[in-house]
Amino acid sequence: MAWRSDTEVRAKIRTMLESVTGYGEVMDYWGELPAWAGKQGVTATPFWTIRRTGVVDAWPPEYGHAIEGVEVEETTTYEIAGYMPHSLKAGSVSEPVWEALVDAVRALFRNDINLDGYVYEASLFEYSSGETGFVMLSGTGAVCHEAILTLRVRQFAQRT
Repeated sequence: MAWRSDTEVRAKIRTMLESVTGYGEVMDYWGELPAWAGKQGVTATPFWTIRRTGVVDAWPPEYGHAIEGVEVEETTTYEIAGYMPHSLKAGSVSEPVWEALVDAVRALFRNDINLDGYVYEASLFEYSSGETGFVMLSGTGAVCHEAILTLRVRQFAQRT
């Protein structure tokens, strides 16, 4: 299996998120907000960010350190954060919709093993909704549901 760069893995995660009905939009950069943020009277939709939070390189246990050309085991941790405006209005209570969307994303990644065969190994998600399950978007006043999905991708890179 070919080693995939951070850019390639992020693009694959993005493509998978975009295949989920009602996903909203995936932002290009961590910390970026959608166009609706901070505006009144517009339809607000879910949005997602993807960021790399860590990389660990290790020698695979089968190899000695002195072998020339040996592969290096690389485990990269990604945080996929999702947000959706909170609502308690009659007929548009947001929590059931949000939870169904998070479950659909989790199911997709669970069923399309290893990012649909794109990488050597991808963990199942660790899901957290933070301390309260809500977050206020900086500078907007918008209160949103929050989901933090942690994914670990394991690959082998050839040393040169």
